[in-house]
Amino acid sequence: GLEISAYIASKLGILAMLGLGQTLLFYFGVRYFLVLEGNPLLMLATIYASLLSGTALGLGISALVVSDVMALALVPVALIPQLLFSKIVMPKKSLTGALQWLEQLTLVKWGYQAMEEIVKRSPDWGKIGESILWLGLIGGVLVLLSALILKLKESL
Repeated sequence: GLEISAYIASKLGILAMLGLGQTLLFYFGVRYFLVLEGNPLLMLATIYASLLSGTALGLGISALVVSDVMALALVPVALIPQLLFSKIVMPKKSLTGALQWLEQLTLVKWGYQAMEEIVKRSPDWGKIGESILWLGLIGGVLVLLSALILKLKESL
């Protein structure tokens, strides 16, 4: 019975707060066991931006389907191609043409690119900013698509 904007805002608000806690726990948990190089605030910002974009992807998936079970089944379908078609798995020379274009649309590419730069001795601040900006942009588009899908479902 909620308006779509209120529904999305409540979901994103709660998940963003929980995600902040998860980000901090993850970062400090990893930092306890490993020596992490790079600016800690930039790392936290990148992890959190990645989490928020992933949350937007999850919101989009849940808007598309009619049940929680279907949404859970589609999460690997959304995540596995992002890993497979990234330079994490594929050699950079293989990412040409359509694969290179596809990689540009994945959250993994931008989160990984930012982290790669953050740990360098002299990071490219432009690449870090670009990566975080793309994570936000893709996340924003996913939220808007979720709202559009929910609006279309409501009118049917």
